[in-house]
Amino acid sequence: MRNKRGIARLLKNRKGEEPSEEVSVHVIFIVLNLVFFVALLYFVSRASSGATILEERYAKQVALMLDAAKPGMIIHFDFGKDLEIAKKNGVTLENILRIDNDKKEVIVKFTSKGGFKYSYFSNINVQKEVKPNQNRVILTIT
Repeated sequence: MRNKRGIARLLKNRKGEEPSEEVSVHVIFIVLNLVFFVALLYFVSRASSGATILEERYAKQVALMLDAAKPGMIIHFDFGKDLEIAKKNGVTLENILRIDNDKKEVIVKFTSKGGFKYSYFSNINVQKEVKPNQNRVILTIT
């Protein structure tokens, strides 16, 4: 009996808490830190490619042009060197720019995941045509 009390006394810390409580607190702390650092690395890796900035820039430019567009207009977008970033991330020219006429949204994707959405307000219908040999997307306003 005496040995059991001695072992119990050795396992308790100075505050008198059981060691299992202390271990669980440390495990939770480590898991939360790992989750935080994984999320941080994810955002840093996305930002370092420059794709997120391009997505936002193109989505806003297209939406502003669509807001100013009149029926019958044709808008040409030449992605040029930015298309290389999309290809490196596994995105084709056909998938970079998408127009959702029902929701009135412009969706631009330079990475296989995510993308950037931006709304436009004009009451227009937009048709998209892709010219892969010229690295262009042509939008026709009707």
